[in-house]
Amino acid sequence: MTTPLAYSMSGAVAASGMSRSSLERAIGAGRLKAKKSSEDEDGNPTGNWVILASALEDFLNSLADA
Repeated sequence: MTTPLAYSMSGAVAASGMSRSSLERAIGAGRLKAKKSSEDEDGNPTGNWVILASALEDFLNSLADA
């Protein structure tokens, strides 16, 4: 089995064992780097969350250091 390069929000929830709301709070606080998959016509982020596997790993490691 290969490790994914990136996760959707549901994939990050499954991989981390954390709740969706916990991950969304971490994104909002800037502790977990993530981007929306597209933009609307005004350039505002929209679509699904994309979370790089390395960003999720860094975030989870930061919890162990706390």
